Amino acid sequence: MRSDKKEIIKDIVLDRRPLAEIAKRIGVDPGTVARYRDDKITEEMRRSILAESRIDSIKAKTEVINHDGMDAP
Repeated sequence: MRSDKKEIIKDIVLDRRPLAEIAKRIGVDPGTVARYRDDKITEEMRRSILAESRIDSIKAKTEVINHDGMDAP
């Protein structure tokens, strides 16, 4: 198993990179990446990654607000 498999799956689910770029990076045909997406990435995995991404985004925004003191009157 690739050490960066989780990041590759996140790239696919979150559309951070085009499939062709992902394929080139890992040395396979773009069709192989598309088949992997369709056959191996389950709806549960997609939802988990999307939820994690949303939580990370909220945490980052909250950190900015707290850091800038914007949460105080």
